[in-house]
Amino acid sequence: MNPRRVTPALVTVLCALLVLAAVPTRAAPRLDEPAAGADSGAFAERDHDLSHPFSERRRQRRDAAVRAMTEKPGLTSRTVPAGAAGSAETRPPAESRVFVILVEFGDRLDGPNGQRYGSRPGPRHNTIPAPDRTQDTTTMWRPSYERDHYRDLFFGPGTVAPSLASYYLRQSAGRYSIDGEVADWVRVPYNEARYGNDACGRNVCRDVWALVRDALRAWYDGRVAEGLSAARIRERLASFDRWDRDDFDGDGNFDEPDGYLDNVEIVHAGVDKAQGGGEQGRGAIWSHRWYAEADQVGRTGPAGNRAGGVPIGDSGMWVGDYTMQPENGGLGVIAHEFGHNLGLPDLYDQGDSTDGPPGFWSLMALGAYLGDEDGAGSLPGALSAWDKLQLGWLDVRVIDPTRKTVVQLAPNQSTGDPQALLIPLPPRPNGAKRWYIVENRQYVGADTALVDGPYQLTAGKRVATHFPYGEGVLIWLWDTAFTDNDVSRHPGEGLILPIDIHPDPLRDPSGKPLPTRFQTADAALTAESEQTSAITLGRLGTFPSRPGTPTFTDTATTYWSQASPTTGVKVPHTGVQIQTEGLTRTGGATRVTITKSTS
Repeated sequence: MNPRRVTPALVTVLCALLVLAAVPTRAAPRLDEPAAGADSGAFAERDHDLSHPFSERRRQRRDAAVRAMTEKPGLTSRTVPAGAAGSAETRPPAESRVFVILVEFGDRLDGPNGQRYGSRPGPRHNTIPAPDRTQDTTTMWRPSYERDHYRDLFFGPGTVAPSLASYYLRQSAGRYSIDGEVADWVRVPYNEARYGNDACGRNVCRDVWALVRDALRAWYDGRVAEGLSAARIRERLASFDRWDRDDFDGDGNFDEPDGYLDNVEIVHAGVDKAQGGGEQGRGAIWSHRWYAEADQVGRTGPAGNRAGGVPIGDSGMWVGDYTMQPENGGLGVIAHEFGHNLGLPDLYDQGDSTDGPPGFWSLMALGAYLGDEDGAGSLPGALSAWDKLQLGWLDVRVIDPTRKTVVQLAPNQSTGDPQALLIPLPPRPNGAKRWYIVENRQYVGADTALVDGPYQLTAGKRVATHFPYGEGVLIWLWDTAFTDNDVSRHPGEGLILPIDIHPDPLRDPSGKPLPTRFQTADAALTAESEQTSAITLGRLGTFPSRPGTPTFTDTATTYWSQASPTTGVKVPHTGVQIQTEGLTRTGGATRVTITKSTS
């Protein structure tokens, strides 16, 4: 059956899939000190990449594409067979158009039948109060958030400051470009609580779909007021509909219109609920990615493709997929949510106890929150080699672990070949495949943010103490027996976890191991002469540098400890040995040797 051609008989089944959207992902990382009274809501990222009826089919297609690329490195075909899922894309389109709409809130309270969730009108844009920098060094703020700011943030050339476009152009090594349009501020009828309330028991409820509908209607009405006809508006929007991401007609061609705008970004006035929501509090909107009116799949949509969503006035164009973030959102969060738009999953632990081993090593984990004096999330971290592989952007070399191989490994943030090594391992007894992925992380490109972008928050405040993540050869274990990195539920095991080459945990003055995000700061292999960086963590003290470790052997050392169960990785004992001779120069390749261990 065509995955997006929906008959009325299947409406009930598809709507039942929306139950998935009602299952919240769980609490994400805290960036404050692990102390009583700390700010437990600091930059959590839960309930923000929500399921919909097309989620599972998209995951199946991505898995099929990645499987094809690992079996045939250097694969150039844009599409591959995906079994019951039809065809799959090995990479996104080379060019994407993004429609950005800026939305502020009206004075009507909550809903058409009166007040339900809150009594505050608005907010309007440019009303976020300036933070007290003695108490808050992480909130992004500027005195004016006008259209030109977002043009630079989304589509700027990146010569003065990075933009979404320049970030993804560089992460893809020129394979993917973004342009688009920022529509000026529109005002919707109701206050933010009408759309952002958590009355359903989750951070993001279906009421937020009404904001997508009302914002698009306000934009459309504005164009009509300018004298544009529905046909002219449709012509204007046509350039934003070039990607049939679900292959709705089953012809295997993803580069064609499907009646839905490809990439829609909604920026709302006010503060993110993940940062407390400002004056709106629990009525504020939590940054997220979702599919509007997903419960209407099979009932509404453009002719021939009833895939739900909301109409853009009478233009005949529709919006399903969208991302939403606050007025003062940083590029890190915007790039992270756009990564979800391209199909990347979260890599942090979504359980209750930890942030997970990926820490700041990937944009899809805490790398969304790297920061400087401009605030948390001002510097987007790099995509890991695994992330790039998922998107078809990785120059990778497959290594036979039974033979000695010497490779000059280019930095992750380069266009060198190879950017990463893929070492196949024996599968699990159930057939699940495993690999080591080896990458060279240096302070170049987006990885310059690792110099002092990672941070912790002081207990009870939003004052950041920054510390470094060290350069070196980073080894990840990729295990397809898992679909997430929730090490709080399955300690030492996950989908894609970096191996901490210094497995003895750092401990606070009381002897308690530090949280994972600090432990993996020195995870990379380096020459013994290359000392790891010392880390100063406020009242927890300073943790001195340690000698570099040049060799990884998966049979000689235990890289997981019961003392810090959510930090280490339970590596398979296969006899693989990986050595580095260290960095020769910043931005240069490093010599890596892969052999079979005799120990």
